[in-house]
Amino acid sequence: MTVTITPRFRGPDSSANGGVTCGLLAAHVDRTPGDNGIEVTLRRPPPLGAALSITVVDDGAGATMRDGNGELVAEAKRVPFDMTVLPPPALDQIDAASVLDGYALTHPFPGCFVCGPDRARDDGLRLFPRFIDEGLSPRVASRWNPPPDMVDDAGHVVAEVVWGALDCPSVFAYLNGDEHAPYVLGRITAELVAPCPSSADDEPLVVTGWQAGPRQGRKLFGGSAVFAGRRLIARARATWIELGS
Repeated sequence: MTVTITPRFRGPDSSANGGVTCGLLAAHVDRTPGDNGIEVTLRRPPPLGAALSITVVDDGAGATMRDGNGELVAEAKRVPFDMTVLPPPALDQIDAASVLDGYALTHPFPGCFVCGPDRARDDGLRLFPRFIDEGLSPRVASRWNPPPDMVDDAGHVVAEVVWGALDCPSVFAYLNGDEHAPYVLGRITAELVAPCPSSADDEPLVVTGWQAGPRQGRKLFGGSAVFAGRRLIARARATWIELGS
């Protein structure tokens, strides 16, 4: 089959958001009780507005995405996945926290579908890093109000958009120090624990992100999670690659 990622779902101006791309591919991998996660590795920037072919491999245990020239864009496989996730901060703690100073001015990809400050409400996800001061390793959190047109007939946020919500927040916790270089997603392993409600007054959506390991050269490692109230909806671990100058 083929999919085409429209410019609405961009990350950088000329390529698709990594999380959304990974979610589109992950949908074609069969899950098993033992292998509860799906690991997706991006091999090149996912193109926008072009037909991308998806092929299921290994009897459903994996899938690949290729561009019109047959070049590998991404590959996915099911894996065992276990990661500790802290409960989300209280809503009043999130609301009182501040967004990183100069975030909108220094953002390397201001049109990003997930975290771009230039995106209008109900167009992008507008997940901005609010730094939570709780005496732990750096952690960020944000309320989330998904765009209404990203909800399926059952009232759940579509899976690839949940993957998008897990994407950028997994690197936000590094932005509170001296880290200003642009990074792009290299790999993400995620587990969608439960369907994500579009909205609920008693269970508002919250997305969190944190540092998940020491830097290794040009690589950073981050964790992220989506909650409905205190209920875990999805979790992920990501590898980020610093772009060269």
